[in-house]
Amino acid sequence: MVKFLHTGDWQLGQTLKLVGPDRAEELRKSRLEAIENLLALARAEDVDFILSAGDNFESNQVSDGLIRKTITTLNDCSTVPIYIIPGNHDPLMEDYPFTRGVLGQLDDHIHILTEEEPVDVPQVNASIYPGICRHKKDSHSPIDWVPGRKPEDGVRVGLAHGSWQVLPELPDDDYPIAEDAATEKDLDYLALGHWHSTFSSPAESPQRTYYSGTPEPTSFNEGDSGNVLIVEIHEPKDKPQIVKQSVAKYSWAERDVGVSDEVSLEYIRDELLSLDVTPKKTLLNLDVSGTTSLEVVRLYDDLLDDLEDRFYFVRDDRTDLSLIPTDEEIQSISTGKGWLKGAVENLETLVADNCEYVPDGWPFDDPPKKEEAERALALIYTKVDEEGG
Repeated sequence: MVKFLHTGDWQLGQTLKLVGPDRAEELRKSRLEAIENLLALARAEDVDFILSAGDNFESNQVSDGLIRKTITTLNDCSTVPIYIIPGNHDPLMEDYPFTRGVLGQLDDHIHILTEEEPVDVPQVNASIYPGICRHKKDSHSPIDWVPGRKPEDGVRVGLAHGSWQVLPELPDDDYPIAEDAATEKDLDYLALGHWHSTFSSPAESPQRTYYSGTPEPTSFNEGDSGNVLIVEIHEPKDKPQIVKQSVAKYSWAERDVGVSDEVSLEYIRDELLSLDVTPKKTLLNLDVSGTTSLEVVRLYDDLLDDLEDRFYFVRDDRTDLSLIPTDEEIQSISTGKGWLKGAVENLETLVADNCEYVPDGWPFDDPPKKEEAERALALIYTKVDEEGG
């Protein structure tokens, strides 16, 4: 039997500008902690070896300090053999981090694969067939070179980084890997990197091709990240047995929320606080839609403040939220503030018409956007309300 751990897309050195400099530094540190976690899991599971399917670094321009930290982690946290290939983010070029004058610092159990040739795993009846990314983009499959099976071959494991052609409209220069590549190359397992969510196509039978996904999430549009895969294959040509294991420190959650009245805010609060996550370790993105009054928006802002205290990070997108002041709100804005009346009427027109023209007297070249007008109305209402207007 052959047992190994499949990982990839560590993306060490990711910039993470979205969350600000302090949180970005914490999240970058968590990526190294995820590597420590998966190495510890490999020891606990007593795997024969580890496969890392490229993009270990966000780019080849990462600092020497980060490379040293990575090597220290790999040297100190495990002696399980690990086989690493370059990806499209860190292609095998002159500045590839793992060959940038540091090969002598790697312990013997760390293998950086840089040639298209079979690699026999010592003391295990298995061979690895690596695909090497030598550029950021390429229209050829990285495993085109893999030879057919020989009678004496043991378990054959492909290791590659690219786009598996099982989804529509994929780029043709993104290291395309044929849908039937595992069958065509007679591989018992094809370990892929590049897509950040754990994925295998149910159309493949038997399922032999898998993306492990990134061990620490990188964005809100990843459906199932933060994992590694433990793979067991009893004999050549046997179906792989796959177990998904989470190793991430943080989770990223995305939710669509509809805002209409105070009851909708209570529903949003209850839903978000019942998520099966640890709030202080969760980044939350809200796509807000609906039509509501300025008062409900003010209450939504209060809810957002509360969520920001509870969760590690919160952001929201109000592009699809429409603000329509009630008659009472309009009256409270304009009463005693005659100069506001015209401004409020103009803003309401912009909100209602979603105009794409430049109004008379507008001091800028570009037309005002609907969301800008809505936000201005909200700010006017809030200010007047604070002053008791």
